[in-house]
Amino acid sequence: GLHQLGKNLEKIAHLLQEKRHKMEFTPEPVLRTIAHIEEYLSICGKKIVMDKARMTMQSNKKEKEFL
Repeated sequence: GLHQLGKNLEKIAHLLQEKRHKMEFTPEPVLRTIAHIEEYLSICGKKIVMDKARMTMQSNKKEKEFL
């Protein structure tokens, strides 16, 4: 979860800091890590949408029971 996201951001920072000390730099490890972060954020967004839908359904059910 958020712990892994933090580790991925630290990894990117570390890779970019190492870049300063190298003549050649390959961006693939940074791009792979960014892809992992994007995937995680996408999953989080989908979960938020699902949770909101579930809460709306529960709220609607309670309203119908009250009437």
